[in-house]
Amino acid sequence: MSTRTKIPFLTDRDGTLLFRRRVPDRYRDLAGFYEWKRALGRGSASNPRIRLELRLLTEATDEALALLERGQTVPTDLLERALEPLYPAQHSIQSLDDAIDAYVSDRGLPELRKAEAAAVAHLGPSFQIAACSTSLGQM
Repeated sequence: MSTRTKIPFLTDRDGTLLFRRRVPDRYRDLAGFYEWKRALGRGSASNPRIRLELRLLTEATDEALALLERGQTVPTDLLERALEPLYPAQHSIQSLDDAIDAYVSDRGLPELRKAEAAAVAHLGPSFQIAACSTSLGQM
């Protein structure tokens, strides 16, 4: 019989691991929300990437609670900022061609594979992509 160790702020929701941490009631008005929550992905709680993200998010929310204790506000994108060192924005995606170039470059491919090219062709020439700055490691 295996026993599971409870890891603070880690929740398993149908196989997807989530970071979830409540904002104490006394700070909710100042914070403007009642919890921090972010999906960490599927897998095991022993996965080193998940453990590292969990640690960074815990440290960031610890610091946010200290700010709230002093009556200061916290940014709403706190969790994203906490993970920026792991996943810096690498590409400014303005068009489908930019997205394809970034995808091919990040994977070290000479060109799109047949199935990927077929998927892009299926989108058609009128496909529009919302401009964004993202790391394809997060996609």
